[in-house]
Amino acid sequence: LAQTPCELKSISYCPTRYGQSDTRRCQAAERRAAAVGGERRRACAQLDEELFGMQPGQVGPMQARLNSFPPIRALVIGSFGEWSAGLADLLATFSHMGADAWMARMGAPSRDVARAALERHMRLQLAACVVRGHAQLLLARAQMARGQAPPHRHAAHGVQADVDACGGVDGLCFRRGDGGGGRRGPARGG
Repeated sequence: LAQTPCELKSISYCPTRYGQSDTRRCQAAERRAAAVGGERRRACAQLDEELFGMQPGQVGPMQARLNSFPPIRALVIGSFGEWSAGLADLLATFSHMGADAWMARMGAPSRDVARAALERHMRLQLAACVVRGHAQLLLARAQMARGQAPPHRHAAHGVQADVDACGGVDGLCFRRGDGGGGRRGPARGG
């Protein structure tokens, strides 16, 4: 896990991502996740061509470095709160890693109960962050449509810069951005 590159993506509701033929719950998220590895390989190939003069089809230093890692784990969150298997697997891995500390903290009768409670807690925190982020995106778009610049914009990317506003995910530590102190998960121990 420590050496597995991850890329987090969110997708908005549009015909490109959500087709009428989608019948499974997480189909759009899985389809987006499947595209991430190829996108990174193409981006590295383009950089190799532009920066190092590599010919198409030749493996340059950027591609070689990317190839030295395991495949990218795509973490995709959809417009309806669904997420890719890669993200679900990552949360399951984190819950296994933190189960012992969570068990001691909550006085759970078993490691399995603690792991399940921790995974549920992380899922709820992540879902709240996603919903809040989507709402902020919609509000920013509405302001832009009225010709106003949204507040707190990051200069380089024009995105919301307030990380704590969505709960500030920091490893297994979850903080509320409401100034109320929030509750800390087992990673920080208090």
